[in-house]
Amino acid sequence: MDLFEKINWRHRLAKEIEQAFIKSTVTIFVFDQDNIIAFGRVVGDGRYYAMLNVVVDPEYQGKGVGKYLVNTLNGQLENYHFVNLSAAPGGDNFHENLGMEKANHCFYPASGPKTVPTTLPAR
Repeated sequence: MDLFEKINWRHRLAKEIEQAFIKSTVTIFVFDQDNIIAFGRVVGDGRYYAMLNVVVDPEYQGKGVGKYLVNTLNGQLENYHFVNLSAAPGGDNFHENLGMEKANHCFYPASGPKTVPTTLPAR
């Protein structure tokens, strides 16, 4: 859970994270010794996919780990029509360097009973 602390996933419950990985179409974890330093996952139906939670420990960013994750996840998908990647702010250059194009036609619920808070209370 150290990586989750580093990336501010403190508000997520371990059981919810575990279930998300289990229910994903493809999940990849990258280790350094016994420590998870990166992970990524894809959910999909065989033709349409969403690449989610491509996360690299800040200490390992800029070393090709994120590129490896995105390329490996994408390489696991066959005969797809569309892959959507949801990214955190600030990752535009990274994704554009991988040949991805930014789309400006995404909609999502602004709030509701199932919305996860995107900001954390001060510690």
